[in-house]
Amino acid sequence: MTLYKDSRYADSNTRDSILIRADGARIRTLLRYPSTTGSLDIKYYVWKRGDRLDRIAAAYLGSPSLYYKILDLNPDIIDGNQIEPGTRVRLP
Repeated sequence: MTLYKDSRYADSNTRDSILIRADGARIRTLLRYPSTTGSLDIKYYVWKRGDRLDRIAAAYLGSPSLYYKILDLNPDIIDGNQIEPGTRVRLP
């Protein structure tokens, strides 16, 4: 799968993959992995009731549109709108 040079995923570790659905259909997708370069300082945020991913991205990353970087580091979060209070969220 080819990424456009301006894609938000162009600077991340990615790999082509084929997923097989329960009905046997094969779906080509791109798997993303957090970058292994950069600071080794791990920062966490403890989610509170009423928090929103875009607001956390704005506060910690400088722009609400960078919310996907938080999701990239937290593959166990499936839906950014359904994060339970008390969840430790890793920040870039």
